[in-house]
Amino acid sequence: MSRTVLKIRYIDPRQIGEFESWLSHMSKQGLHLKSLGSISAEFDRGEVVEHKYRVDFNTSQYEVFPQEQLEVYRESGWEFIDMFSDIGIFRGAKNAKAPELHTDPDELAYEIRKISRKNTSRNIVPPLLSIALGLRFSWVFDQMMLNLLNYVSSWISLWHFFVSTPILIAISISKTITLQKNLHALRAGTAIDHNVDWKKPLLFAKCAWIAYFVSLLAIIGCLIYSLATVKTMSLSTAYIDEHLIRLADIDKSPLLERFESNQGYSSRSVDYGNMYKCRWSPFAQSIISVSERGIIPGRKWLGGEASEDSTATYSPELSYTIYQLRFSWSEILLRDMLKEEKRICYSGEQGIPPLIKPAEQAEYDHLYISDNEPGYSVFASNGKTVVSLYYRGEASLDLVIEAVTEMFARLS
Repeated sequence: MSRTVLKIRYIDPRQIGEFESWLSHMSKQGLHLKSLGSISAEFDRGEVVEHKYRVDFNTSQYEVFPQEQLEVYRESGWEFIDMFSDIGIFRGAKNAKAPELHTDPDELAYEIRKISRKNTSRNIVPPLLSIALGLRFSWVFDQMMLNLLNYVSSWISLWHFFVSTPILIAISISKTITLQKNLHALRAGTAIDHNVDWKKPLLFAKCAWIAYFVSLLAIIGCLIYSLATVKTMSLSTAYIDEHLIRLADIDKSPLLERFESNQGYSSRSVDYGNMYKCRWSPFAQSIISVSERGIIPGRKWLGGEASEDSTATYSPELSYTIYQLRFSWSEILLRDMLKEEKRICYSGEQGIPPLIKPAEQAEYDHLYISDNEPGYSVFASNGKTVVSLYYRGEASLDLVIEAVTEMFARLS
């Protein structure tokens, strides 16, 4: 009793000799072609009867072969099986002395060129769209390390650039090379080899598509895991993590209170102005972000630097991110952070912003400080740990550096 078997079609029908040879090989295993899909071939499992297959091109103005042409082929011993786009698949008995569908190489070359011109947009548009989509997300290469750590969408962009697009282009080039070889042979008067080796092109296409989908599944898995393991909560009055520093470690006033964010800056469960967030990345063991806002009732900003209203209540802020990298990419990440600092604080200026690198700080591999009055931005690294910190307030730089140094000591 026959039954249907579905197989992925790694060889394109336009790879004429290889495709015909592959179908003949399948018939030796009792699998006889029933229909073709865009990425699959459906077979009927039955008795082992060796068949030969031929590909023909429909150059008529109709979507299917004219009935008269099919009748001529049938009388010559060729059974019409199915069509894929403008390509028809015909089957004949292996030992039958049926005449070839095409005995004139020039005629077949003409049909192939005509179909190729007709399908130019179909063959060229997908790779061009892939490249255009990649260029649309080329922003990921500017400050790439920082983007990969902070934006999960950059993982998809990276996969698209370095995996997806090269694989799709390689497959398209492979098909084009086979087609051009056939055209060159036909123009030289040589008939298509219907028994050419099909295993190498099938192995190439199979490996390429497996690499494509395995890498895609890996990216999707990373995205799902990253989103599922994000931990976000409001900072409590006690330490959530013993490694973290708090605003009170810098503004050491006993009168410091937590500043409650307004309704537009908080949700039912999380106060984003006083927040702790921990997330996973394939490039970092952990990424911890902390933001905290405080207020000292009765105290005013000195000089009114932080507000147009010099009588505004003093409300310091602290935010920082700790990157515990998996690889020794600290210098690359710091370079990206400095570029981002320039973009935000020195928009329109050329060159590196005026950052200071204190030589006396032996606790760090690298330390950069930007004086963003009223406050400081600090970028520091030690080993595979990198910290980006912003403090807005009137505490001294020494207190800020002391707090950062204490945090590195806790993390080590």
